[in-house]
Amino acid sequence: MSSAAANGSKDHVLKNTDSGGVIGSRRTMVGALSLLRHCWDQAWNHLPGPDARAYDRRMLVVGSIVIRVDDIASQRAFWSAALDYVAREPADPDFVLLHPRDGEGPNVSLDAARSERVLPPRIHLDLYAEDQAVEVRRLTALGAREIPWDRRPEDADYVIMEDPEGNRFCVIDATDWGGWPRVRRGRE
Repeated sequence: MSSAAANGSKDHVLKNTDSGGVIGSRRTMVGALSLLRHCWDQAWNHLPGPDARAYDRRMLVVGSIVIRVDDIASQRAFWSAALDYVAREPADPDFVLLHPRDGEGPNVSLDAARSERVLPPRIHLDLYAEDQAVEVRRLTALGAREIPWDRRPEDADYVIMEDPEGNRFCVIDATDWGGWPRVRRGRE
């Protein structure tokens, strides 16, 4: 999942858990996304007709991340407390949309629908923490548990956890993340 990059900075590394082989790093993915953006810009600039200028280049944004749950009430309580999110009211008995109290950031929706648990999960949340140890203790007190992994590098910047129903997420040591001033302003 994560290891120190050659230049000494921490960089997430995606690994195939079956073979242990490296698939790619976040740095590689950022480069690929940059190339994709360049290709998009080239294609955009060559669209024919006046209607091409009417479209915004960024047509999609992440609106909500949906988590399948069994007990919607307990998961609503956990994720609301974990993320300091509030539910959009009225909530349905089988679907709850949680949004940031301050209005900044993606929604997290809870969908009461049975689904097969797959390990490792195909997707998970990376939750950035300014003080990782404090957040891991807080989440544990809310009912999450830490997941040990024997392949975790010594210098890993993440802790693998799961919510009370076993949905996995990582708490990332993001002390140096540049977004903290914006997050603090949103909470004032």
